[in-house]
Amino acid sequence: MLLERLVKSLSEDEHAKLRRELNLPARSKKIFLRFCSEGTAPTTSELCAEFGLTKSNLYRLCSEIADECICILATTGEFPKLE
Repeated sequence: MLLERLVKSLSEDEHAKLRRELNLPARSKKIFLRFCSEGTAPTTSELCAEFGLTKSNLYRLCSEIADECICILATTGEFPKLE
């Protein structure tokens, strides 16, 4: 999942910046924080059961969260590159 790969690639400074600046609805924020937690990332099935979502709705939410993260971390350029 893109959001999982994105979160796992962030530095401590980038994590801190996202936690400060990320403005998400409560459920989306909980999903984001589940990916930020230590250990293995949750599976799609686990997330769907925990949040009462279908796979397509989970995919949509994770895509929106990933887009928001990229907008915060890579504010310049047409094709931003995360550091």
